[in-house]
Amino acid sequence: MLYKAISDLKDLLSWSDRIGSDETNEINNIIKNLETVRNHCIIWSIEDFKAAAIEKRGDSWRDYYDESKFEEALERMIRKHDANIGICWETVKIYLDEYCMKEKEGDSYNFGITYVGNDEENYTLLHNNISVATIHTGEDGVLALISDINKMISNFIYENTVIEIKNDDGLLGIIVDIWEKGAEEDEPIATQCFWFEDYIN
Repeated sequence: MLYKAISDLKDLLSWSDRIGSDETNEINNIIKNLETVRNHCIIWSIEDFKAAAIEKRGDSWRDYYDESKFEEALERMIRKHDANIGICWETVKIYLDEYCMKEKEGDSYNFGITYVGNDEENYTLLHNNISVATIHTGEDGVLALISDINKMISNFIYENTVIEIKNDDGLLGIIVDIWEKGAEEDEPIATQCFWFEDYIN
């Protein structure tokens, strides 16, 4: 946004023959001040979302992420971040996975995992639109949890697998089980517990 503001003001100067010298000087002063701010602050951009996508998925990143969603995810990340913690590369990757994934074969890469905010510190986790648990944390904590679940699940996604996400009574976390569809085994091929205390922020 800062770069665009500077660019727009410089474009305005191209019409200097139609505006007065006082206005031209004022615009030049504004540009100078904005460039000073730009040179002394940390700025996250759409290019950072692209870099994170390449790091996670390599040359095939466009098969997984919708680049047109990067700007919206960036603006949301900046608007919603915790100023006490700040923004880091892990934050970018969380918003990348949560808001920029492409749809795949009628489903999405978040594997049906979403959340609903009851208030700013109380979120309900949903799997295929069914409530599986409530977690008391900030939105960044919920996004981090969903990102970690997706990472675990993505290692086992085949056409013949079934994902189960459950929250046993009294369990302060959720269990993700992955089963082979139609298999007779009594044990899942993968299981992992995600403890809510690890995601409180």
